[in-house]
Amino acid sequence: MSWNKPTYKLPKKADRPFRKNAVLMGNLVSDTLARHGIGAQVKAAMIVREGNLILNELIETTLRQDFRVISFVRGNLTITCRHSASGHLMTSLRAELQNSIEQRVPDAIISEIYIRIDPHAVDHSAESLV
Repeated sequence: MSWNKPTYKLPKKADRPFRKNAVLMGNLVSDTLARHGIGAQVKAAMIVREGNLILNELIETTLRQDFRVISFVRGNLTITCRHSASGHLMTSLRAELQNSIEQRVPDAIISEIYIRIDPHAVDHSAESLV
């Protein structure tokens, strides 16, 4: 065996030039959510947050503390109200709230909106819904 002769052959270079493709940030986030199985929970949290922001816009300032979107589960959005009068007002705003949420969150499909009267579910010290 001769020491002058190389025994290891280097790999042949590819005929094509090296290309580095950028990955879009949106794809990276959605792939990570899908990989860990938390996409539905993140979407539900986004819907609840947007619902509370929209309620802040729809309802006058004196009544804002009487309403809160509390959950989104399997297409059902639940809103809690402090008393029956605020529940009646929320019933009249139900369609407008649903349309606004579905416009702002593209993947949101709300099949039903439930209104619950619970004076203890709404925090009395909250200044805003978000």
